[in-house]
Amino acid sequence: MLRRAEAQPDLEVAQGDGASHIPATSGATLLPRPVASIVSFVTQSTSLSLRVGTFFGGVAIDGARATTLTGLELSRAVIEGVLTRAGRDVATRSSGEHGRVEAESILERSVSLDLASTPIDLH
Repeated sequence: MLRRAEAQPDLEVAQGDGASHIPATSGATLLPRPVASIVSFVTQSTSLSLRVGTFFGGVAIDGARATTLTGLELSRAVIEGVLTRAGRDVATRSSGEHGRVEAESILERSVSLDLASTPIDLH
């Protein structure tokens, strides 16, 4: 029973956050010691490269997200400016009720575009 209780802490270390390593045992290995050392080295190197790759991949995705949001905001601002300018042009060039209704329609589209795109958030 004493040996089982001693093995329990090693199991908890192995089940931690994944960054903990199982403590090396000084007993016999299944493979010859040089081969076991090579396998351990390759495993640790692969683990490190995966962590580094995951970090840089996350940075790249965050950069792409920021670029996308900036592009969407810029496009929205340009479209709003064009619609507002078009509404003003129609209002100044047209006379009568038809011109006023057309200008209001264009300006309402601009406002509805702003209201529709404001809740969009990619975070």
